[in-house]
Amino acid sequence: MMEYADVKADSKPYCVVSIGDLVLDVILSVPQLPVKVAEHQILDGLQMEPGGAGNFLIAGARLGMEMTALAPVGEDMFSQALVDMLVEEGVKVDGIMRQANGSTTTVFVLEDNLHRHVFLGQYGQGSAVEFPTDWKKRIAAADILQLWGYSLHEERLVDCVLEAAAYARGQEKMVVFDPGPLLASASAAQCKKLVACATVLLCTEEELVVLGTHCGVDPYPEAILTLGPSIVCVKLGQKGCKICTPDGVVTHAGYAVPVVDTNAAGDSFMAAFEYGLLSGWSMDAVAAFANAMGAAKVQKFGSGRQVPNLNEVRKVLREFDVDIAI
Repeated sequence: MMEYADVKADSKPYCVVSIGDLVLDVILSVPQLPVKVAEHQILDGLQMEPGGAGNFLIAGARLGMEMTALAPVGEDMFSQALVDMLVEEGVKVDGIMRQANGSTTTVFVLEDNLHRHVFLGQYGQGSAVEFPTDWKKRIAAADILQLWGYSLHEERLVDCVLEAAAYARGQEKMVVFDPGPLLASASAAQCKKLVACATVLLCTEEELVVLGTHCGVDPYPEAILTLGPSIVCVKLGQKGCKICTPDGVVTHAGYAVPVVDTNAAGDSFMAAFEYGLLSGWSMDAVAAFANAMGAAKVQKFGSGRQVPNLNEVRKVLREFDVDIAI
C-alpha cells in the first residue's frame, strides 16, 4: 500500500477564490455528430450545468473547501440558472456581479452517444469591470486566487483580472494559473503578466508550447519556472502528470480506469491538486490525489454537478491501494 498523507487537522476550511470564466453550459444530446443540415432531429436529452470555472468550484466544494466565485454575469435566465446551481452546491456567489446591461457567457455543447463534443459559445458582454474593493477583501482573506486563460478573452474583465493577479501576488497569496486551450489566440503580453504573477501553473503539453512561445522561452517546465512560478504541473491525461519545482521533478503515472467522458476532468484535477498543496502534502501525495480525482471524473458522464464527490475519489484510491486519509 502506498501511504501518503492525512486530512487537514483543523476545522477551518481552505478558502479559494476564482475570478472569471463563469459559464453556463447548455448540453444538447444529439443522436450523432456531425449534425445533418436541413434535417429535423430529435434530441436525446437537454440539460444545463455550470461550466468553465463552475466545474472547479463545485469540485473544490465537494472536497470541503470554501469556494468563492468572482465574475460578472448578465441579468438573464442563464445567469439565474447558473447562480442557483452553484448555491445548491455550496459555492459562495455573493461576489458575482449582475450587470443589467450585460449578458452571461453561455456555451451550447452538442454531444453524441459516442461522447464526442462540439462547443458553440459566446463570451458574455457588458461594462468594463473595475477591480472592486469587495473583491480585494475576498482575495486578501483567501488562501488561493485561481486565474483562467479564458479570462484573457473576457473583454469586460481582462484588465480587472490582471490587476487582481498583481494584487494577490503582492499580498503573498498562492496564485494558480490555468492557461486553457484558447491561449494561442490570447495576448502574449497579458499572458506573460499572468505567468509572472502565478506561483503555481497547471497546463497540458500543448499549452506549455504556447506558453513558451508567448513568453519567449523554451517550452519546458524548467524554463517557465524562471519566469515567476515555483510549481509547474503538466497534465498528461491518462498518463498522469509531471510536477516540476526548483527542488526537482515528480511524476505520477495516473490510474488505468475506463474512460466515459473527459469533460471537466482537468478542472476536477486542479481542485484536488490545490487541496493537496494547501494541506502541505508532499508532491507525490498531491499528484496521487489529483490524479485520483481526475480518474473518478472520467468514469462519469457530464460536467458541472457531475464532477466527483469525495466517496468516488476514495473508491479510486482504494482500488489502486493508495492510502491518503481524506
